[in-house]
Amino acid sequence: MRKSTLFASWLGLVTAPYLIRRVVKGDNWSGYIKTLHSTGNDNIGYYVFPGILYPPEDVIKNFINPERYDLHLVHYGHKDYEPDLAAEAVANHIEALGYKTVRIISFSMGDQLLSTLGYYLSELVEDERLEIVTIDSLPNPDFISQKYLNILRIVNPILMPLRILGGWVAEIPCFKWDHCWRSPAEVIEQLSDLTSYNYDYSDDPIIGCVKACIKDSQIFYDPDNISGLFDATFNCFEEEEPEARLYFTSGSLCDIRDKATTTEYHNVFETIGWQF
Repeated sequence: MRKSTLFASWLGLVTAPYLIRRVVKGDNWSGYIKTLHSTGNDNIGYYVFPGILYPPEDVIKNFINPERYDLHLVHYGHKDYEPDLAAEAVANHIEALGYKTVRIISFSMGDQLLSTLGYYLSELVEDERLEIVTIDSLPNPDFISQKYLNILRIVNPILMPLRILGGWVAEIPCFKWDHCWRSPAEVIEQLSDLTSYNYDYSDDPIIGCVKACIKDSQIFYDPDNISGLFDATFNCFEEEEPEARLYFTSGSLCDIRDKATTTEYHNVFETIGWQF
């Protein structure tokens, strides 16, 4: 057998898992929703949408652990990153449990689920029964400082071919990051999405349900236009919605990992009436 044929066969076998998912684009989501606390009370359901540097489950349970309500954590899966499919799965989960009010805490890229979720849960949005707190909000590339955005755009064309050529091996959660087992595929695809996700939230009614936005560091942000971006993206400063505000804190995401009762965050929760 010719070497070219062997190489083509090997290349097809290795890239098959990635290419099939991208071509077929089915409704099979590779992630899952894990219930961290269950009470059977359907008045309020809490959901956590993590980002790339999401805290592990035990930290989440210490940081936010409602005693009287359910708490769920969304895992995106190790094979790929599909925020729209994740949002649809969350919407189905919410409807199945029949929560009267849903409260979401989204970290960083977790905000990319919000636009699609607002579409599926339009009734909750219209009735103002969907409440959201975003921490280090990162829904699209506009929120990233130009320096880091340029770095990501330079690195991305190198990382994605490695992810594709990695095949099944790239999808194995083979390294531990912040006490969470991660796969190269999920991290690379999330980094790639940071440079390309361009959904315009200003056309979506989900913006009317954001109750608070917490910005706790400027590592990824452009501090000169962050307030304007929040205003345009989430409509946080509309006079008819006095509860929707942008909260600045002095800490970083590491505070959640190091101090389970971070004062800055819980002050915001108390201000908007979230009691755990």
